[in-house]
Amino acid sequence: MSALDNRIAAQIANEVIARPQQVTAAVELLDGGATVPFIARYRKEVTGGLDDSATAPVGRAADVSA
Repeated sequence: MSALDNRIAAQIANEVIARPQQVTAAVELLDGGATVPFIARYRKEVTGGLDDSATAPVGRAADVSA
C-alpha cells in the first residue's frame, strides 16, 4: 500500500471506529467481489470482527476515494 492508501485507510477507520488494518482487509475483500453481508457473516476473522454496520460505510468510503 502507498502512503496515500494508508492515510485514506486511517481516515476511514477513524470514521467507522475501526483499525486501519480492518479497513484495508475489508476493502480488499470488497475489491475481490465479496458483498457486505458476506464479509460481515463469513469473513470476520479476516476483518478483525467488523460487522455490517462498519463494513458498509467502509465500502461506500472506498468507492468515493477510488
